[in-house]
Amino acid sequence: MNFRTLLEQYKNNTICEEKKKMVEEELDKFSAISEYLEEEFQPDLTEEMPDFVDEKAMQRVRRKINWRQIQLSFCVVVCVLVVLAGTSILLDRVVFYDPNEGPVAETYGGDGQLYTDMMALVEATMPGYTISMATADKEGLGRYQMTVAFSDLCKGESERQQISLVRGNVDLWALQNMWKFPMGNAFGYYYHQFVTMEADGTESYEQDESERQYYQKGLSQLPDSTRAKLFVTFPEAISLEELAAFEQQYPDVDLLYAAVENDDHQVVGFQTDTSGMILENEYLKEQYPALEMVWLEDSGLTQAQQWEAHYLDLMTYLSQQEEFLDVFADVNGLSAQTFGRRKAEAEETGIQVIGCLVTGRAPALTALLEEEVFQSIYVDEIWLSLSTW
Repeated sequence: MNFRTLLEQYKNNTICEEKKKMVEEELDKFSAISEYLEEEFQPDLTEEMPDFVDEKAMQRVRRKINWRQIQLSFCVVVCVLVVLAGTSILLDRVVFYDPNEGPVAETYGGDGQLYTDMMALVEATMPGYTISMATADKEGLGRYQMTVAFSDLCKGESERQQISLVRGNVDLWALQNMWKFPMGNAFGYYYHQFVTMEADGTESYEQDESERQYYQKGLSQLPDSTRAKLFVTFPEAISLEELAAFEQQYPDVDLLYAAVENDDHQVVGFQTDTSGMILENEYLKEQYPALEMVWLEDSGLTQAQQWEAHYLDLMTYLSQQEEFLDVFADVNGLSAQTFGRRKAEAEETGIQVIGCLVTGRAPALTALLEEEVFQSIYVDEIWLSLSTW
């Protein structure tokens, strides 16, 4: 029952004593409030008024005062709305993650803060891929519609994904579609993450020889126009200088990614060439001068030294993107602290490479497998190519 109904019953004297008392108490409150407002905002116009002021003049004055009261009320409402709007903006900026917030502004479109964060994460953890564009369009309080364009460095193909970010949360299904982490058997044998049972019942953590022969034979029987994506792990971790010599030894094979040895046995590494968009941001060049490999081309550093500087800056950058990583990489133990540990390990013991991703035509990859001894090999994908590269 609302108060209007209670008033009707009160006027008709059909209300019970308990509710009658409640209504009278409320009426006393309204009366007191009215008297207070009248004293505060409406002066006593009858006190010491001259005899020549007639009633009509008094009514006009009262109307003006009432209009001023309306104006005052309107101003109060506007102030309240402004405060609420300011609170919403504050919540939006302080409470909810903003993928566009940061020192990297867009230059050409799609190459701002979100792009830089995504590019670094993808390079470090998703071999064979890079980011060509990433945008986040604001749709409301803490709401963003993001578009991320992935480029496959092996096949030269591009794929766009739409991701909704709502108050710092992204749908898990959308993240699973976005993540392009390699299969476990790409580098997992090095860390003994796979176990097989031998005929005598003993456990083995090494890739079975028959599996390696299967991949090698399969590549050798493919047409020359076939290209493949091949993951290999070395029997022992190698230095960056040894990796550079490995790359020079096989000019017909494209080295795309190097996986770095780490205590957490995670797939973390770096892209070995300069593919992808070039960032044109003075802040990044000042704070992370080796974040882009292309910035080091005229540095006079050896290839191994360039890779080292690049990997350290990449780990440094990611270790400082805690909020971004909490939203987009809360999986496989990845976090800002993860990349901080990778940087500390590299500075303390140096960078050791456990394996790499290479691509090329089937004959070149077959020759590589015949000449080199690898701990494990894994052919991830094959495709026909009409190009001559």
